[in-house]
Amino acid sequence: MPGSSLLSRARAPLVVGLVLVTLRFFAEQSRDLFLFSDSFQIYAHFRFALSNLLAAGELPQWLPFAVYGSPGALYNQVHLSPFNILAALLGWALGWDNAWVLFTAGIALELAVLCTGTWLLARELYETRAARWAVVLGAVFLTSWHVQQFWSHRMVVYWPLLFFYTLRFHRTGDAADLAKGCLAGLFLLCGAISYAAPVDALLVLVVYGAAVVLLRKRWAGLDRKSFLRPTAWALWALVAAYGWLMARAFDGIRLLAPDRNADGSVSRDVFLNYGGPALEKLPEFLTGFPQPHVETYCYLGLMGVGLILLALWRGRTRMMMVMLCAAVFLVLLSMGPNGIIAGAVYHLFPMADHFRHLSMLLPLARLLLLLLAGFGVEALASADGPRRLQMCLLVAATAMLGGKWMFFHDQPLSSWTGWLPEIGAALSLCSLLLASRVRVVGPPGAVTTVLLLELALGQWCLLSQYPKIAPSQDLHAVGMDLKHAQPLPFSPHRATGDSNDPRWTTLSRLARRQPTNNVTLLHFVGLDLGAPLFRADFASESTLRDIPNLQQNILDRSNCDIPPSERLAGVFWKQLLLDPKSRQLLGCGEFSKLVVRQGADETIPTVLHFSANRLRVRTETSDPQAVLRYADSFDPRWRATLDGRPVAVENGHPFKLLRLPPGRHEVEFVFHDRSQDWTLRLVGVAAVLALAALLAQEIRRCRN
Repeated sequence: MPGSSLLSRARAPLVVGLVLVTLRFFAEQSRDLFLFSDSFQIYAHFRFALSNLLAAGELPQWLPFAVYGSPGALYNQVHLSPFNILAALLGWALGWDNAWVLFTAGIALELAVLCTGTWLLARELYETRAARWAVVLGAVFLTSWHVQQFWSHRMVVYWPLLFFYTLRFHRTGDAADLAKGCLAGLFLLCGAISYAAPVDALLVLVVYGAAVVLLRKRWAGLDRKSFLRPTAWALWALVAAYGWLMARAFDGIRLLAPDRNADGSVSRDVFLNYGGPALEKLPEFLTGFPQPHVETYCYLGLMGVGLILLALWRGRTRMMMVMLCAAVFLVLLSMGPNGIIAGAVYHLFPMADHFRHLSMLLPLARLLLLLLAGFGVEALASADGPRRLQMCLLVAATAMLGGKWMFFHDQPLSSWTGWLPEIGAALSLCSLLLASRVRVVGPPGAVTTVLLLELALGQWCLLSQYPKIAPSQDLHAVGMDLKHAQPLPFSPHRATGDSNDPRWTTLSRLARRQPTNNVTLLHFVGLDLGAPLFRADFASESTLRDIPNLQQNILDRSNCDIPPSERLAGVFWKQLLLDPKSRQLLGCGEFSKLVVRQGADETIPTVLHFSANRLRVRTETSDPQAVLRYADSFDPRWRATLDGRPVAVENGHPFKLLRLPPGRHEVEFVFHDRSQDWTLRLVGVAAVLALAALLAQEIRRCRN
């Protein structure tokens, strides 16, 4: 039957794209690359979650080593994508402790979703197969997950589906397409930053508004009857159910991070400038050499720029103008104070004042530019397309190389990675000469090949500039294996650097590998410090309220941009750690963080079980005024049982206290909501299953 073959013309780009995803994945794995930048903490939290599942059968709801303990809902929401949750649950069910294999398998599936979503969107945007091939295969090399695994990567993964359903809803008016778009938007929020939702919604409105204005002849209007169909009802019920699950799974999230107000909002200045100006990325766009903020690598290549110029000159279709409006809007928004519109967005669009990563919108802008380049490939179908592309490439080469040599003199031109534009120019010239003489290739095939080579070389350049990414064997230390899940250790004393704990070696090496926050490093090594020597982005309210009383601006100073070696040396904490009263309160060194006080006597109870959400101990007391103190932050959601009976957990400012009657007792501290735990599991499993069903349905529809 026509169309029944797996390699039918309609689906050939998808199949080849998925094959390339697989090959690229295993090629990078064969180099044994490890993670860098914010991806480092994504994996750290995944490994921590898997370790707790294997040890206690629970997803972490409390972070015991995060600034004296902190609620884990925010970290779960930001770091655990649906595929991460499913991978962790799979490892727990099968007893697999290889966190690295499970984590990277989830990444491979995310890249497959990106490839499939781009293929569906390409079928909606382009009339020619050549353009679809170019964009789908280009998407394979659009991200480098070793350094871009933070929310910007997840945004790119799901946005092609959002664009696809937005444009199809405009064309059909079908309520089912609107529901599918809403569902894709909800998938985007799991494993990403929730306060990006207003910006996501704003971009959807820009795309849809541009389609309404520019595609008037194709607008079918709202099909009101479609809302009454059983399919639409079922989909809207799924959207409502998944939205409820999301709200329940991450209940009580507070954005306790630097530069935020009490309500989670940010000032106009922070909104416009946080993360650095996007103008710093302009040299990277011209030269290909990575500039600051490696999570937002945005080099498109000389061929990509030439194809965009060709599309603007020769291929200005209405659909192309819709994508151009979205790309221009997003680039201007990402420019912050230099983009004109960001200030208006901050004041006029609801909840936009909670967003603070404008410069990190550049990966999505790069995706939109790739889509515009696809219209340039379509323009090659005209008789004079190849000749005009030569002129566009000449203009692009003049601008990029001229800008590079005139304005950006600090590039490392001695390395091949500093010559990407020159390499792109040579490849473009060779490809056009080859296409004019070898009829087998043709202009579309030649330019697509160069586009892919430039994107791949750009990713290689990105990785080559950060040698600390590889290999992961260098991160092994005494008693630690960062590739496998390990049970959480517990010591009644906090380590202070002079305790000769071998885990300090690992901690030191990780801290010097890259600057990061305390949660990431401490969860990797399972070391409980006497003070947060690293960035303290997330802390419980009691810690924020009480700990600074010990030393002025203690948490603010931990966020200073100082060398990791100085942070590890505790240069800002020396006075605090030398103060006996502070050491006793913190449970450092000779003082215990877990102690039973009976008058003037102190004893350390026996630890029976320790996991992220629970601590069970056995103790014996004779004093009716005995108190059990656990030097881990108090939170009103902590519960405790004494010999199986519920008892009150008191706030010891900032730590936990429990009154003990005389006798031998078994005490358990618990920070765990079983319903919230299972809701979070459903969020991951339901998202992956629903996503698989949606993509399978769309692939079947395209086949027919």
